[in-house]
Formats: sequence, structure tokens, C-alpha cells
Amino acid sequence: MAERFHLASAVCPRTKPRKLNERRLLLQNPDSTDLATPGATEPYTTHWKVGRDQSNCIMRRLSLKIGLVVILLSPLVYAEDPIRYDPASQPVIESRLQKYGGNDKQREETLRQMFSQAGCDDVHLSQQAVKGSKLSNVICVLPGSTNRVVIVGAHFDHISAGDGVVDNWSGAALLPSIYEALKSEPRKHTYIFIGFTDEERGEVGSRYYVRTMTPEQVAATDAMVNMDTLGLGSTEIWSSHSDNKLIAALGLVASLMKSPVSAVDVDQNRQFRFGSVF
Repeated sequence: MAERFHLASAVCPRTKPRKLNERRLLLQNPDSTDLATPGATEPYTTHWKVGRDQSNCIMRRLSLKIGLVVILLSPLVYAEDPIRYDPASQPVIESRLQKYGGNDKQREETLRQMFSQAGCDDVHLSQQAVKGSKLSNVICVLPGSTNRVVIVGAHFDHISAGDGVVDNWSGAALLPSIYEALKSEPRKHTYIFIGFTDEERGEVGSRYYVRTMTPEQVAATDAMVNMDTLGLGSTEIWSSHSDNKLIAALGLVASLMKSPVSAVDVDQNRQFRFGSVF
């Protein structure tokens, strides 16, 4: 049974999300047949055009998200390792967020170029043709010293009603910045960064990626982080779809970073702080 760990968000100035689970950062336990399939239980998304005030708010929060994601992964799998990362600057993150223009094919190429500019060379950067899609998954591999793997993904496609900046260029554009944060530091894990295609058509790219994984690749994968609709507020966990070890790791990291975090049981429409309803 797949277990999911959602980090949703509150609201930046002048934006009002319509549904609680429209805003999510998803971690998955690899003990699952649908590993790396983002948002499988979430049938709806909403898009906003982002103005200057919202953009500034998103940029501040995306800068924090890099630290949160990177630090979270370290105690997740090798607790004895020190945490080392070198986050991208806010201007770099902002410049990548602003490259949302064009159709999804143009976004695919933009994401590939951003990975290349971040230092992912041709040996480790590829585009996976996806059955059932005219677009490809964009994949950048950051080798580690072991064969253990952490997958970090985000979809780059969007629906026609809006520019799809929040959902989900905010997630896709952050992938090269997390790559940059990790690439110069010693690491045991191999990180696989994936820009998934056609999430809005039913998680086409992520489902295809999962189906093409070998049993050995699945066994080597310790965690999967899916980023979707980021930068809008503080962190929430979809507790009823979460892995307990990941929740514990996040709680520790959030405490160290003094970052507010709460749990949400979307199925029961309840919200919790750790251990208590509020």
C-alpha cells in the first residue's frame, strides 16, 4: 500500500486557494507499486496568474523549501551523515520561476536547459520518451557514492486555463536549484531529478516512469519527493496518506529550522498539530 506524505501550504497575499489539497509537496515510501505517481488521489487543481506581490512571497518561500527538502532527506536515510547543502540564491530561483512562458513542449525544453545550465552534463541529463504522450520526462541524475536512490520529481505541464505558474512551474523550476544545492557536497545517495510530463492528463509521465523501473531500481529507492504547487505558505502533512518515518523526519527538521508544520487528514476534513487537533 502506498503511503503519501503531503506538505501543503497556506496563502500568499491576494491569492485564495479553493481546496485544501490543491497545494502539495508529496513524499512517497518506495514500498509501493505506484512509486513516483504524484497526486493519484487528487482529481482537481487550480491555476493562478501570479502578480508581483504573490511572486515575491513565492520566492521567499521557495528559498526556504530548498533547505526543507534537502535537510529532510538527510536524516531520512543516513542519520549519521552531517547535513551539507549550498542553496541557490533567491535571484537565481526567481529567474527560473519567471521562465514559465510557452506551451508544454517549450517548458520541457526550458527545464532541460535549466538543468544543463545548473551543471547537469549530457552524460547525466536525458529525456525519456513517454508512451501515450507527445512530450518526454526530463531526467537529471546526480550520482552518489552508493547505489541507494532518492527520486525528486515535479510535473512541468499545465492546463490551458491560466499560465500554470503555481501549478506547477513552481515545482518544476525548483528541481535545478535543488540539484545545485547538492551537487558540490559529498553524498551517499544518488539523486534522480525528474520533470514529469502530462500530470494533468492523469499522471501519464510519472506512471510511465514507474512502469519502466526494474525491480532492482525499485529496491534501491529509499524515498520519492514530489513537489507540486509550492511557495504559498507553511507546511502541512496529509497524515492519513503518510509514511510514519517520513513524518518523524519532517517533524525533527521543522523543529530544527523553527518552521511551522501541522498535519491534515483530508479524508476526515480534520487538521492537527503533531498530536493534537486545532
